[in-house]
Amino acid sequence: MNYFYRLFYILIIKNLTAIHIIFSNLFCSYLLVIIGSIKCVLNNLFHFKNYYVYIFIMHIIIFFGLLIYLEMIELDFCNLNYNTKKSIIDRSIQDYELESDNEEDEIKD
Repeated sequence: MNYFYRLFYILIIKNLTAIHIIFSNLFCSYLLVIIGSIKCVLNNLFHFKNYYVYIFIMHIIIFFGLLIYLEMIELDFCNLNYNTKKSIIDRSIQDYELESDNEEDEIKD
């Protein structure tokens, strides 16, 4: 099992970034906190205080913020996805194709 753990660790760094490894523990802990909070709220439906509701909402906001930061969720409105990895790669491909077309036109002239 340790071999697969290290293999997947290296593959994540190779295919994604090192920041994904750093935030993976935080991501898992927030997921467990949210599940635990839901279980507590459901077990003691009428006995929880507003403080726990605010903590629960804060953890959900942080969880979705993490998903957005790691680009697992992309926001496709108001040009918020302009600087994501996917759009930067698409723009670079378009620029390369435009530049290569211009060079071909110059050679023909």
